[in-house]
Amino acid sequence: MMKNLDYVLEYVIRHLKLNKVFANMVEHFIKDKVEIASDNIDEQIKQIYTPSNYNCKNKGVVVSHDYQLQIIIPCFNCGKYIADCIDSILSQNTTVSYSVMIIDDGSEDNTLDIVKKYAESDSRVKCLSIPHSGAAAARNEALKTINAEYVMFVDGDDLLKPNSIEVLMQNALMNDSDVVEGGYETFSSSVDNVYLHKAEILLTTTASMWGFSCVKVIRAELFYDLCFPSGYWYEDTIIFYLVYTRCHKIQTIEEVVYSYRNNRKGMSRLRGSDLKFLDAYWVLNYTIREMVQRKIYVTQEIYEQILRSILTAGKRMMCLDKKTNRLVLNLWNKLLKELCSEYKTENVELKGFEKAILMNDYRKYQLFVICLG
Repeated sequence: MMKNLDYVLEYVIRHLKLNKVFANMVEHFIKDKVEIASDNIDEQIKQIYTPSNYNCKNKGVVVSHDYQLQIIIPCFNCGKYIADCIDSILSQNTTVSYSVMIIDDGSEDNTLDIVKKYAESDSRVKCLSIPHSGAAAARNEALKTINAEYVMFVDGDDLLKPNSIEVLMQNALMNDSDVVEGGYETFSSSVDNVYLHKAEILLTTTASMWGFSCVKVIRAELFYDLCFPSGYWYEDTIIFYLVYTRCHKIQTIEEVVYSYRNNRKGMSRLRGSDLKFLDAYWVLNYTIREMVQRKIYVTQEIYEQILRSILTAGKRMMCLDKKTNRLVLNLWNKLLKELCSEYKTENVELKGFEKAILMNDYRKYQLFVICLG
């Protein structure tokens, strides 16, 4: 890997005629000359988009171990898929005792009617209905009454593989693991892609773990004082920073345990001009500061993850106006200098990106946001 990757990237974009549309998009960013006031950056960004108050602290959890596993399913307008999802769970081949908590998030279709029929016919299934508030709020409603040793999150339009509960939970119980994560497949009419881990037990490093809440079982104790940031996009940000970082033992297994339906869900959150994309900044900033407040100290591994998270957030916000993106760059600069000043990336691919943030170099920052994977 070349040392001066930022200059190489700029050279490639400017001098190789690869794609005119792509080249024009890049030029749109790197020619930007928007200036912003350097004072009160936090207040300036709040004037553009003020987040609602929220926190990740859970209160009033009723703790019991009636089951070994509690499966939590938030669903909104999943009438086409929810029966398949529930069937894939109730038909599991397992000796593990489990309950299913389904939270209807104010669906406007027949989702709730379908779920109620399952709750009436199977004692393992419980159903709650809340006004439409988003997946985080739905999950939090279920977390108020944890009734098992482990919890698992499943989206209402996805499926569990037939042996998922058995293989995940037997590994968790046998090894006393805090988290056990398996592989997953994506599908539409047939399987599109498969994503696998190698089997290992991780005591100090979680770099190979996925940062979303599904595809794993998690020790319920980790949610006794934790909930998802309600009302915000990218609520799974807490998984790496506030779940993995408090684990003593994390395990990955090679088996595919989860089927993720390719129905373009979440595609609207990839990038766009809606100011709601600023949630990518607010949630990450809050979660990292919450981590420090909980005395979970930044390590080299966590610092590397923070840089990757900033890159991902930058991609989500890249279509916002230039002034907003420049303000966000200043806020990333502030975050790294306040909480991570003693660290420097050891990842060659991220060195130029890190330098652009620390130097407040907007042109280079946008260049990396566009070009880095």
